[in-house]
Amino acid sequence: MRCSLYAGIAMCCPGCFPWVLARVLRRKPVRRAQIYDMFIQHFLEHEARKASLSGGYSYHEIHREGTAYAQGLALMMISENVSKVVIQERSKLFSASTVWDTFTQPSPLLMAAQKAAPVSSQAGVLTFIHKTIQEYLCAAGLRDAFAELFSGLSMP
Repeated sequence: MRCSLYAGIAMCCPGCFPWVLARVLRRKPVRRAQIYDMFIQHFLEHEARKASLSGGYSYHEIHREGTAYAQGLALMMISENVSKVVIQERSKLFSASTVWDTFTQPSPLLMAAQKAAPVSSQAGVLTFIHKTIQEYLCAAGLRDAFAELFSGLSMP
């Protein structure tokens, strides 16, 4: 006999444990990468829809550019070993370019991509909303780059 269920939680009795354990073990395992992928997709979809309402760019353009922006920024931040990028005001005519210029140039599409990406830009500091999001996006960027690199090669 099974225990009565109260709000989805089994009341403890010796006969309940094997039933609950069997049910849990039948579930398909979920990997962290799947959870991060789902979160990033939902985040980008939501933010791209909001940004596309202004009419400047389509949802698909913003989603694609937001994904590329987030992966590229994550890869660059990991390669430069930083978790925050300080954006300083400087001369547009007489200053040398930096590695961060690609991610901080004032262009409408770049701003829409930045708004769709899971990054925070406050008080001149650009950072991901969480360090693990940055790490996942870096890994996803590497995965996509390797897939593109090896897609044209035939394996023996």
